[in-house]
Formats: sequence, C-alpha cells, structure tokens
Amino acid sequence: WKGCKIKKGAYHFFTPKTDPYMQAKNFLSQYKPNKGDLIPVVDVEKLKSWKRVGNKKGVERLKIFMSIIEKECGVQPIIYTTGMFWEDYLKPHYGEINPNMLWVADYRLNRAPYTGSFEEWYIWQWTDKGRVSGIKGNVDLNWCRKYELIILK
Repeated sequence: WKGCKIKKGAYHFFTPKTDPYMQAKNFLSQYKPNKGDLIPVVDVEKLKSWKRVGNKKGVERLKIFMSIIEKECGVQPIIYTTGMFWEDYLKPHYGEINPNMLWVADYRLNRAPYTGSFEEWYIWQWTDKGRVSGIKGNVDLNWCRKYELIILK
C-alpha cells in the first residue's frame, strides 16, 4: 500500500443481511484514510440478499454503515452500484440515503448514464470487457467526470 505509485482506495462489498456495525468495524480495521487516497467505496448490488432482507431494512442498514464510515473517515463513501439496482432499489430512497457520489456500472449504454433524480454521478463503469496492456483477460473500464473530487483532502 505504501509503495504504490498510483492512486489507491478502499472498497467494501456491502451485504444487507450482515450487521452494518460489524461490517463497518471490519472495514475500518483494514483501512486508515490518508490524504491523496481515493474516497472509500461501498458496493451495493447483492440482489438476492437485498430482496431477502427487504428494501426498507436494506436501506436502513446501508445508512448505518455509511454514517459510521463518514464519521470515522471524514467523508461519505461513494456508492457503487449497477444502473438497474440504483433505479429499482436505491433511487426510491434517495432522500434517506442522501449520497454525495455515485459510481454507476451500466454496460447497456453507449453514453454516460442519466440517473434521474441523481444526475451528479461521478464515475461510470461502461464495460467489463476492457483490455489493458500487461494484464491478461478483461478488466473494468471507468470514466470519471470529476476526478479531483474523489481524492481525500
């Protein structure tokens, strides 16, 4: 981590059926924010467990997780999700979640996503079939429209 010459950040795959306090504790035990790092990211897209828990409880648990991370890191995590998951499960609770930044994975589009009430997306993951010299196999490719705003100050 210390010798890395590129921007780096922490990522958490949120599981709505797991206690959000335990998830935050685990995340924070591994991540200590530093100036110049990328803002932490919470991935919210586990559809089967989200449906099992229910949207209301899933949103409540996500809010708890995000508030703990924001309190400890001084910044709200970026929400990473698919375009469909955002539209169907999170967007209806936009006012409750109140995200500052959204990272949308949507491969269906040939243009940057429009997310209705949340037009201020910051990162668009537009393919999972990208190629990068020196890496075998496919990689995700993303477009960031306001890079300077996803760096910890």
